[in-house]
Amino acid sequence: MANYFTQFSTTLQVNKEERAMLEQALGFDWDDDDGEQLPTLLQTLFLDRSAAVGAIFPDPECLSFELDYVSLEDDGISLGGADSPNLEAIANLIQLICQETLSSGALGFEWATTCDKLRPDAFSGGWCVVSLQEIRWETTSERLAAAMAEADFQLLLRDQC
Repeated sequence: MANYFTQFSTTLQVNKEERAMLEQALGFDWDDDDGEQLPTLLQTLFLDRSAAVGAIFPDPECLSFELDYVSLEDDGISLGGADSPNLEAIANLIQLICQETLSSGALGFEWATTCDKLRPDAFSGGWCVVSLQEIRWETTSERLAAAMAEADFQLLLRDQC
């Protein structure tokens, strides 16, 4: 049996208010639905916990970011996870909270997909770009397939000449 892992680490350059909101959201126990109030800073974005959960988490059965560390920096916040962090929820949270930063440019991060066994399909990764309008994803597997298709097309054109 092989164990697969998704790992990521990034520092997001955000303003102090966004950094504080990210810290509160990442430290909040989203799984505890016993009526716990949203942290004060998050109440400005969401009417209630249910609205926040729906906006952030793609899977209502997995209400965790699965991060191993969150570190406040002078000019932002560092995040990292070594055992399958919830990348989609992290991207959603960035888009919801970091509106001011995103108004002057996108934020992004990369991840690696690894395995404890040498398997041909087990090593990959990708990137995510978060903007005000969209969240874009691409894996290294997709990029490789596109590059190979382009190379095959170039060979086909060369052979037709």
